Amino acid sequence: MQMKKIIISVMCLMLFATNISAEQKEKSVKYGDVELTCVSDDVHNEFFGLSKNGRTLLPVRYGCVYNEEVGLLVFFADRDLYLYDMKGKKIAHEQLDFPVDKDASVEFEPVKERADVPCFELRAYYFNNSWGAQTFGTFYSKGGHIYRIKRPKPEMMN
Repeated sequence: MQMKKIIISVMCLMLFATNISAEQKEKSVKYGDVELTCVSDDVHNEFFGLSKNGRTLLPVRYGCVYNEEVGLLVFFADRDLYLYDMKGKKIAHEQLDFPVDKDASVEFEPVKERADVPCFELRAYYFNNSWGAQTFGTFYSKGGHIYRIKRPKPEMMN
């Protein structure tokens, strides 16, 4: 019985120490009309959320990519991908082919779709699934508006 108390005491002490060392650090940054909240832990995991005027648009649980030239914030977790502009307007909600995990990334890649404005293609890469990728369209900003060029799916082009 004494041994059980010692083991339980040691386990509680270890959990308490782990809990203290894994403290989360929260910071917020204002982008345009929205506020981006980031929570990071000691393991270098970062999770993001979005709010506007104190109202939560997205809870803190997403990965985030920002493109300053277009003015887009992209949030992704599991199989969901959300695009928001700097005014807090939801541009799109897409479903990913595969869940985002530590081996996946979401990126804006510069492309030359138009000569008058810089264009960026939004892609998700799934390195654990035979290096697969999924495209969500090409985005550009002109005259204060965000435009999206969506290509038809290959099966629709026949």
